[in-house]
Amino acid sequence: MNVKELENAENWAVETFGAADLGDPRRTDRLVKVATALGENPSVSLPRSMRNWAETQGAYRFLGNEAVTHEQIMMPHWIQTRSEAEQRSQVLLIGDTTDVNLSSHKTTKGLGPIGRGNKAQGFFVHSVLAVDAKRQAALGLHGSRALCA
Repeated sequence: MNVKELENAENWAVETFGAADLGDPRRTDRLVKVATALGENPSVSLPRSMRNWAETQGAYRFLGNEAVTHEQIMMPHWIQTRSEAEQRSQVLLIGDTTDVNLSSHKTTKGLGPIGRGNKAQGFFVHSVLAVDAKRQAALGLHGSRALCA
């Protein structure tokens, strides 16, 4: 995907997430709507990205829906990235693991110990970024996974 394609957030969101299989087409529509809003201004919070309180609530309901997984949301992007990578002669797969510290979120369930001393609670996110080595351009996420210790 090139920079021109990223300039229109709605087109990007449809192309990136429009094929997500979330079990109900309304969920896919909501994903595209949320991705469009975040793509229009990626540096602001979710509530500031959405146009009104009803859309913000809809986004939170969607993101909190246990029937929708991270893998389901990201699969179309991963497939696109892998397809792009297959068309290149040299691709670097750069991995990184980040810890997400949610110690202050006392009611959150399913967290594990992170950091030294096991006092902090949260989870790890391991991501693999695909980069075209010749053009020195990011192709997208090749994959990502959240892990609890």
